[in-house]
Order: sequence, then C-alpha cells, then structure tokens
Amino acid sequence: MEALCGVILAASVVVTNTAVSAGALGSDFTSRITWETLSSFCHSNLADVKEPVRGIVVEHHGLGCVWFKPNEQKGWGKDLADKGIAIVHPHYNPWCWMNDTAVRFSDRIVDCVIEHYGLEPDAHVCSMGRSMGGLGALVYARYSRKNVVAAVANCPVCDLPYHYTERPDLPRTLTTAFADAPDFDAALKSHSPIDLVPQMPDINYFVAHSSADKSVNKERHSDRFVEAMRKAGRRIEYAISEGTGHCQLTPDVQRRFDAAVLAAFDEPEETPAVVIHSATTNGVEIR
Repeated sequence: MEALCGVILAASVVVTNTAVSAGALGSDFTSRITWETLSSFCHSNLADVKEPVRGIVVEHHGLGCVWFKPNEQKGWGKDLADKGIAIVHPHYNPWCWMNDTAVRFSDRIVDCVIEHYGLEPDAHVCSMGRSMGGLGALVYARYSRKNVVAAVANCPVCDLPYHYTERPDLPRTLTTAFADAPDFDAALKSHSPIDLVPQMPDINYFVAHSSADKSVNKERHSDRFVEAMRKAGRRIEYAISEGTGHCQLTPDVQRRFDAAVLAAFDEPEETPAVVIHSATTNGVEIR
C-alpha cells in the first residue's frame, strides 16, 4: 500500500474535488486563492526564492498525502529557491487523481505566483510528481492553461482503468475523485496518461520507474506509456531504477530526475543540441 504523507484522513472528512465541493465554495472557487491566502492552499519555497524568478515547479503529491507543515524549506526546495525557481505543492484533495478541479486549483496557484512576481504569462512551468502525483504531472501537462514545458514523473500511474483493479484500496479513491462524472469509465480514461498519448503536448518528458515497484507495476504502467509516447514521436527520457521499491530511486536515477526538472529552466541553446535517439548505460535507458 502506498505510504501516506503526514496525516491519514478519515473517510468522513474526504470530500470530492468535483462540482459538489466547488459549489460549496461558490461559483468560482479559484477566487478564494490569492497571493495573500496562498499559504492556505499550497506548500512552497516562495518565502526564500531569489529574484528574478526563472520559473515555477508544480509538485503534485502522491495518494493520500497531505501537508500541514510550515513553509520551511530545506534541501531540494532551498536549492531551487537559491536558483530562482519557485516550487509549489498544491493542497488539493489527497484522492484527486488530477481531476478537473485539481487542474484548475493548480493553475490558479501558478497564476498567483506569475502575477506577484510580474512574470510573463508564458513563464516556464515544470510539472513534477511521484506515484499518483506522477500521473498528475503528466495529466496536468495535458490540461493546464499554463506554459508547461516539461513533465517529470517518478513511478507514475499511467493506466488508470487498470489501476482501479490493481489494489483493493484504490476503487474508493477513484470513485471519490470522479463521483460526479456523467460517465465514470470515460472520466478514468480522460485522466489516464496512456489513453491521452495522442493528445499529449510536444514538450520534454522524463519518466523514472523502480524495477521492484509493488504498488504501481512498471510493466503495466511506465513501460507501456513510454513505448506509446515514443511511437507518437514525443521527446521522452526513461530511467529504470534497478532493485528499488515504489518511488525509491537509485542515486544516479535521482540525479537524472533532478536534472530533468532543472533543464526546464535552462536558457535556450544558440545552436541546436545533438539528439541522442537511444542509449543504454549502467542499467538506465535513455532517449
């Protein structure tokens, strides 16, 4: 079972991220999210980020994860802040599966950052996440109104209809996320990366998956997704973390993962870079 982050919520306090909960907040719930209220809606490194801000990482959380921590930034968040990169971790429904409300919720947070720092409307955004958040990283890249230039995913769920059957704890979470959809099966497919391949934007993708993952099967998810994306002509790098469990990456693969995030904010090359179509080194497949 996927590890829960922070606090385990009782079913009685988990609400759907759909029209019912949005209606309780008013016709446009996003108006509640402002720069002044942002800390109530996301965890971030915004108190420490150095200006000029170069771009924004949206970090999507895994299944059941909630954050009630102060916005203290150490390690990765502080490193990004020192590089002028903002990172926001939206506090949407912990069982959202990047439903439509989660997309709008995340877009509004990005808007607040862009407006506050006077960034261009097309400021670079990197969509990043692990497990359910890995699915979120990919699905957000498809549906976001922002300029998502890269999606970086660790052990992502890629086949959502299959995942419904993969573990006994999953049906309740997916039903919560899409309970108000007119067609539940269609809603699963429209938020399933492997079913979205023909619609995925032409951006940079990085996927890492652990070979010993027992929560999200590598062969049924990332292997199939990466193959389909390559057939569709998308730019995707795939790193396999040998012998590790769910979302646990070897140091080399973690370094590649972090580098893929940072690459979203690199200045453009004056001359085209050489494209390496395929290679294998130290058990990591690269393309």
